[in-house]
Amino acid sequence: MLVSGKDKVCEVQMDEDEGWCKVVFSNTDVLKRFSGRRLKFEDHDLTIEMHNSEIPSPVKIANLNMNKIKFLLGSPLSKEVLDERLQQLYAKIQWSSSIHDESSLIIECCLDSYMKNFKKKAHTWRRCVERAVQQFLETLYVTEEKIKEDEWNFLEKRVREIRVTNDKRVFIDEDKTKFYIVIVGYKIPFIDATNKVRLFTADVIVSERLEEFEIHLLSNGKVLDDICKDFKGMKIIPKGDRNIIEFSGTAGIVAVAKQQVAEALQKVAEVPISGFSPDKIAFLQTPVVKLELDNLLKENGILGAWKVKNDNTLVMYSLTKSSAQSAAQLVEDSVVEVSIDVDTQPDNKEWNQEVEHMKKKKGGHVNIVTTENNKVIIFAIPKNNAKAIEEHVKIFHKYPDKKVRGTTHFSTKTGQTITTIVGDITDLDNDVIVCSSSRSLELSCGVGHDLVIKGGVEIQKECKDYLAKKPNKQLDVDEVFCSSAGKLRGKMVAHVGGKSWSNDHEKEKKSLVRVVQEAMRKTQEKKFTSFAIPALYTGHSGFPVKEITEWIVEAIDNFLESHGKKTSLENIYLCDIKKTTVDSFVTALRKYYSLAYERE
Repeated sequence: MLVSGKDKVCEVQMDEDEGWCKVVFSNTDVLKRFSGRRLKFEDHDLTIEMHNSEIPSPVKIANLNMNKIKFLLGSPLSKEVLDERLQQLYAKIQWSSSIHDESSLIIECCLDSYMKNFKKKAHTWRRCVERAVQQFLETLYVTEEKIKEDEWNFLEKRVREIRVTNDKRVFIDEDKTKFYIVIVGYKIPFIDATNKVRLFTADVIVSERLEEFEIHLLSNGKVLDDICKDFKGMKIIPKGDRNIIEFSGTAGIVAVAKQQVAEALQKVAEVPISGFSPDKIAFLQTPVVKLELDNLLKENGILGAWKVKNDNTLVMYSLTKSSAQSAAQLVEDSVVEVSIDVDTQPDNKEWNQEVEHMKKKKGGHVNIVTTENNKVIIFAIPKNNAKAIEEHVKIFHKYPDKKVRGTTHFSTKTGQTITTIVGDITDLDNDVIVCSSSRSLELSCGVGHDLVIKGGVEIQKECKDYLAKKPNKQLDVDEVFCSSAGKLRGKMVAHVGGKSWSNDHEKEKKSLVRVVQEAMRKTQEKKFTSFAIPALYTGHSGFPVKEITEWIVEAIDNFLESHGKKTSLENIYLCDIKKTTVDSFVTALRKYYSLAYERE
């Protein structure tokens, strides 16, 4: 190429394949003269144009998903794929810049100003690069699984143990400040990893079917509370009506809770319960009895649940062997079967009415069966109910003429039954009856007269023989003399001397208490088991009924407090022919004892 004057050609470059030739002049005026002209150069037709060498500046793509960029930084494979795509667009990522800013990418332009169609490529370079980056990032999937703060340490450890199908194409990370598990990756491995993570992090409700006794143990013990106490969002709800236990909470926590429940149930101990007939087991399975038994176990602080096995045997379960043994013993002691021989036939109308009355009064706590072989079988819970009903049944059958009627039955803390009776005390068949007469023991009136008429003159003779040996020929004040019962149905009569009311309440009370307790002591000396006493001195002596009945009950209570667990006494009868006097006994008894059965 020829130029004139001072203009010089500094450099010439030609690329026939690309179809260009670059000429560098020393003077820009030359460019102005030749620009737009067509020239011939070594058989080449040239179009002269001003050369623009401006390369596009690096582009910063901001506001990108930080989790995706973090994934790229940690995935050499993905970086390589993206680098290859951008290389085709004459672009290169400055990866080092993303270390400090994980929400953006800085991309350099690799265009050469001398390449063919440079201007066109430079013009569209930025747009093409941004689109390519966005398209690539769209192939990545991201999710953030929120974890409850109190569950973080536990679940984060479990998530770190997850093994994904292709760890080069998916990434599981943690955001400890926000309590998130982050999953980033390509679709298929991302789905696989997400499903595995959600096996721990998803909120779930899971039901587990258990046996009835297992539900009971879990409902009433501390196992569930201990499992839930470390995780506030965790709930375990036993549903006994459906025999299931429902877990709700984070899946990983629920899985552990289920395992802990299973481990607790594997440690359950069982103890067989003996002495239960099929009928007794049937009674035990009624709703009222089951509830009562549950209450008794709770009152005694014992955890237990029972089950009737297929062979009709009864088994008690608990979380420890000792608890199972205690629960089994309580059931054996509380659920009672009593058999009584009677003369009544099963079809006796009056008896059947009395049975229905007793069952109705006890509201399912008692069942009474009359067999063909003249036996009455009582099933009752708790034990004091059985003793009370047994006593009532015996009185009903012993005195068919109803001259003697049991009205109430009370239970003492030391195991005795106290029964109030309307009737003549001399008609009773218990071991000992107490009778008041004059200090000279002249059995000529009142109860004393009945003793001789029904028991025979030998009772009077024993009294006279005893007094004949005494200097003053009469009983001492507050002395108790015991004779045989003669022809009476009992075994011994405790005689006490009569007296007149002095209006000195304190003195009279002390005297009466001494007399009652002395009569009980003599009963105990003979190892007798039953003792009957009337409202002493309330007849001809004119003592006030209210005070006497209260003092007698107090005397009995004091005696049982001192001797109750050692005494031979099992049944105590408070008897009078007057219903109002018996009612006064009942009022006094209510202050001290638990009412087991009331006829009226």
